[in-house]
This record gives sequence, structure tokens and C-alpha cells, in this order.
Amino acid sequence: MKSFWNKYKYMIIMLLLSVVLICTNLFAIRQCNSYKDINNNNIVALTDSINYYKTKTGELYVSKTLLTGNLKTLELANDSLYQVIKDMKLKEATTVIHFNNTVDNQPKDTSWNVKDSVGTIITYPRLDKSFAFVDQYRELTGNVYLNDSILGLNIDKDKVFLDYVLAIENGKVFIKSNNPYVKYNEIEGLTIPQPKKKWFTLVVGPSINYGYDFNNNKFGPSLGISVVYGLNLSRIINK
Repeated sequence: MKSFWNKYKYMIIMLLLSVVLICTNLFAIRQCNSYKDINNNNIVALTDSINYYKTKTGELYVSKTLLTGNLKTLELANDSLYQVIKDMKLKEATTVIHFNNTVDNQPKDTSWNVKDSVGTIITYPRLDKSFAFVDQYRELTGNVYLNDSILGLNIDKDKVFLDYVLAIENGKVFIKSNNPYVKYNEIEGLTIPQPKKKWFTLVVGPSINYGYDFNNNKFGPSLGISVVYGLNLSRIINK
């Protein structure tokens, strides 16, 4: 065994170095491509706007590209949203979504006949009173009028502002709203687990190596097909 090692030790060392270099290069390329995809995705997410779509039945829904990364990525891209998640005491959130919605109710006009206790219609002088209620949660404007025997209510604008954050951590949904009048009656959902990345990956492909030529009893380059079963570095980095 010792004589075999002394005779072929340089060849064995070169073969091992070749395998290590091949594994390192393959996984480095793969990792660079992975980070390139993440960066490209985040560029799209930061420049993407809300897109509206309609189903075949005419129902409207919206979509937007999300950032890819961790809470540090969120802190750099949207510090205000990061602070909300921090206030929610979440440290391992896997999904964070911020919704800023407006419920815009249609204008309304309602009127009644003014009657006394026995049903007789009563007439009054004309009276018209406008009202406006506006804060960070709602905007309500209109007027109330009394014209002879008609009492009317006009609502010109009725908007409700909803601003809330949704986060998912360890299979649980956390929701926080800045509107104290919002109530959440029921939450239902489904978590689809992502396939786990394997610790080791089999790679087959062409390679250029440098090793020992038994036929000519000397070292030299070689071109061939390599089969490499190596450690998946991307799982270690992204863990």
C-alpha cells in the first residue's frame, strides 16, 4: 500500500484537486445564477406596479411582484414596513405583504315623507345642511335637506381607507391594521411547503482535467465526461 502511494501519490493528489476545482466551479456558477435571479426579481419588484386582471366571469383581481430575500432585504428596500414587522415581534417571517386599500362606496340619495303620529304629511320651510367627516380612516361628505314635506339625505363621497400588514411565520398568519375600526372575523389559508434542497447534488458534464497518463507514464491534460457528487453550497448559504 505504501509503495502504491509513493508511486501514484502525485496522480491521486492531482485527481482530487481536479474534482475539488470542478465542484467549486460548478456550484459557484450555480450560486451566482441564483443570486442573479434574486437580484433581477427584486429589480422587477421595486419597479413593478399593481396590475389589474379580469377573469372570464368579469371578476377583478390584482397582482404584484414581491421582493425575494430576508428581513434585512426588507429593511433596505422598505424600512417603514420593516419597522411594522419588528413591532409585531416577528423574527422569522417567511412572507410579508402590505395592503393599502380604499373602499369607494357609490353616492347615495335617499328621501322620506315627513308625517306626524297619525300619518298626516307635514310641510316645513326649506332647510339644507352640509356635512363633511374626513380623517385618516374615512372620508364622508354630503348634505341633509328638508323641503316642504320631504326629508332627504345625499351622500356625495363615502370612502373607507384600509391599511394593514400580513405576515406569515411558522405556519401562522399575523395581521395588523392601522384602522381601529377594522375587525377580522375569520382567517383561512393553505401553506404549500417548498421542496427541501438536497445536501448533495449529482452533476454530469464535460470537463477538462489534469492527471496521470498510465500509458505514457507521465502527467498531462485530459478531456472527458465527469460525474461529480458534491456538496450543495447553495443550501448552506441560503439556510
